[in-house]
Amino acid sequence: MSTQTRGVVEGRRSPLCYVLLTTLSAALACVDQTSDSTAPEEGPQDVILAVSYVGTANPDPLEEYEVKVHLIDRQTREGGIPSFRTRLDRLRSGREFTISRRKPGLYYVEAQLDWTKDGSWDEFEPSSEPAELNIDRSKPAHMSIVLHDRTSPNDRGWLVGTATYQGLGASGTHQLYFVVQRPADFSTVVQVRAPSLFGSGISFGTNDVFFTTEKRVPAGTYRVVAYWDVNGNGAYDRSEPVGDRVPVFVSPGLPSVGVDIALR
Repeated sequence: MSTQTRGVVEGRRSPLCYVLLTTLSAALACVDQTSDSTAPEEGPQDVILAVSYVGTANPDPLEEYEVKVHLIDRQTREGGIPSFRTRLDRLRSGREFTISRRKPGLYYVEAQLDWTKDGSWDEFEPSSEPAELNIDRSKPAHMSIVLHDRTSPNDRGWLVGTATYQGLGASGTHQLYFVVQRPADFSTVVQVRAPSLFGSGISFGTNDVFFTTEKRVPAGTYRVVAYWDVNGNGAYDRSEPVGDRVPVFVSPGLPSVGVDIALR
């Protein structure tokens, strides 16, 4: 074979070599496309929280509460307090809550159930233990949060509410009493007198009259009666303005707020 002929043959690819190179190129292209389609997006990520409650609170079954999640960046001290509303029975079985698009970093996390619905964090309200959460830049972050009672099962609760009276059957200044009763037999658990200036009594007007029982009521379900003691004998008489609220749920060491009663 001449030198010229040998160079042409040696410089030409064989059919087998061509097939192998074509197959390899297609496989690499497939790998590249697959990697591009499944690669997670880097940057801010969602935070997926599994929130649950473990405790002895005894709320109205239909009542909804706000759960606030304090999510603070450890480095910048910046963050926010996203929240969601739910019933306590749903929290007992657990509920998933997503906080969208948080930048990567190490965060301080603590959650609180706003039992009193006043927007503040009270020391007796159920809350979680402080924890740290690392948000990676390439995938969503997951975390479990458990809300615990800050009270003891034997602690007494208390009632907070108001009374109103716009009737014409009575007037003047008289003592206003609130009686907490057991619904089954109407037996009295606690009776308190509405606070008044120098103990002189209450004159109903356009403003509601505030009352609280302080921490005197065992956990349970009750009926609350309010009456205006017009004749001053310290007991309810049929002719006196009266109103009630039932059922009222009392939880260990927690206030039952919004016990508002209209006398008639």
